[in-house]
Amino acid sequence: MKARQLILLFLLLLIPALGQSQDWKNDDVDSKDLEALKNPWAKDIKDESLLKVRDADRGILFQDYNTQFDRYLVAAHGLINMDLQNAADMITAEATWSKKFDLAWIQLWGNRSTGKFREFGRVNSNLTTGTTFTNDEILEGNATVTGIGISIAYRTSYVRNLIKSDNLFETISVGIGRYNADVERIDKSFAGWGLKADFGIHRRTSQKIHYGLKMSYNLAELKHSQEFDTQTGSARSLLMTWIGLGFEFAFYF
Repeated sequence: MKARQLILLFLLLLIPALGQSQDWKNDDVDSKDLEALKNPWAKDIKDESLLKVRDADRGILFQDYNTQFDRYLVAAHGLINMDLQNAADMITAEATWSKKFDLAWIQLWGNRSTGKFREFGRVNSNLTTGTTFTNDEILEGNATVTGIGISIAYRTSYVRNLIKSDNLFETISVGIGRYNADVERIDKSFAGWGLKADFGIHRRTSQKIHYGLKMSYNLAELKHSQEFDTQTGSARSLLMTWIGLGFEFAFYF
């Protein structure tokens, strides 16, 4: 898929979410909003949004916090290879910054993945030209991929139907990003656009913090710079795809 098509597809998903930003806190809610929260029929407001805050000293629930009042979120992520038999062969570190809008969260992200090249993609036979390594040797070499991009994220709470907890929720996000890759033993740098999709299950422990598990899928079509006039794009291209599984820790402000 070409970069222009990726951007167009993402914008079609992004535009509906950019409603009026909810930049208000608990203290800013007017009386109508408070009455709506107390109304048992206000399902769209109460469902998936009330957080039970526990008094750690006394061990009792003493306050409800409505997560619709969230505004911003920063998070750190650490992921390993989804293939747990080779878990250490691909490791990803990621950071995200998110802002809440009416229908979704808009998320800016950056990540860096390192590991065996075989966990990221397969060798294009044209890329081995001029090297002294075989395909198998290249696959066993190291690769480093960095990415930066933007995603749209939605929250659901279906997991609460399986596990009785008011503080559990899921996140689903999809986005586009710009990726760069350095592949050992090919001695070339690659760059291009890609897609990113994430799924997570989280536990909200307080008004400020949540943590949870996350699965992240990345797909990127990369190319190295043209070396001579007749070199085609397909001869320079490298399709990379990888899946990570790991932990997320987030802070609201």
